[in-house]
Amino acid sequence: MKCLFVGSSTMDVTVVSKKITKANLAQEHFEKFACIAFASKTTVEDLVLEPGGSAANSAVTFSKLGGKAALLSAVGNDVFSSLISTSLKQDKVDVSRIKKIPGKSSVGVIIVDSSGEKSVLVHKGVNDLLSEKHFSDSLLKGINVVVLCSLASEQNFALFEKIVSSAKKLKKKIVFAPSITMLRSRSKELKKMHSKFDLTIMNLEEAFYYTGEKSLSRAFRKLGSPCVITADKQGAYAFDGRHAYHIHAPSVAVKDSTGAGDSFTGAFVHAFFAKDLKTALKQATAAAGLNLSDVGARFKFNSKDLASFIKKHSDELFVRTIE
Repeated sequence: MKCLFVGSSTMDVTVVSKKITKANLAQEHFEKFACIAFASKTTVEDLVLEPGGSAANSAVTFSKLGGKAALLSAVGNDVFSSLISTSLKQDKVDVSRIKKIPGKSSVGVIIVDSSGEKSVLVHKGVNDLLSEKHFSDSLLKGINVVVLCSLASEQNFALFEKIVSSAKKLKKKIVFAPSITMLRSRSKELKKMHSKFDLTIMNLEEAFYYTGEKSLSRAFRKLGSPCVITADKQGAYAFDGRHAYHIHAPSVAVKDSTGAGDSFTGAFVHAFFAKDLKTALKQATAAAGLNLSDVGARFKFNSKDLASFIKKHSDELFVRTIE
């Protein structure tokens, strides 16, 4: 099985610092804020420079677990473009569909505190320019599954619509794995085409926003089956049309939460189409746990590492039926 991941590829600069503090500046905000002093130098304990991006990260995870992955994304005409492509090739991801567009490659500056929580500064660069003109049916030759990650800009969404239409025409499976940014700007249009998706993967915030519900049970019904909802420390949930399932998050020392959701998506897709939903839920949760234990967004492990992690955390990584 070969899977095409569509979405962002970036160059990430990850810094880890104990000097970053948290503040809740406004009670109405759900999130806390990362605070760094102005007019001073902030010490960092670790710094990692490596390629990232949601679609690229998911593709790498899929490949490292034994799947054949390809990526449709964009890079600029700068020094980062070759670093991004070379890294993907080393991880055995097919880069023949990556488009080189005049401009700057996407860059993410990821600020991580000592507990592993993060805040990201993003320059989207040419990722936002990836459009329908960069796609033709021929790009789906040899592809079995298309994973559509965040495609938020106007040009991106035109590409999204064209790929959905083409994939359905050519009888390819479609996985919908958006970001909250995409949902906030395109929910109305996405809901009209939702029946065309063969699998939906969202986090809890995305699922509740998209469905307008505040309970998992009702969100599952609106998302349809099969679908998966990740919930950070609560673990993950899945629905197969008849039953809902839950798995706990494994206990790990969190070094960096960046990319854990991307690793979950890549691992879930790899197991779901080859095996079954419950196996996919277990393997994806384990992959996310492994990624949390390492600094950087990229999944740096393989199928043997994943099997060992699942064995070590077997008591926690148990999929139970909840309804």
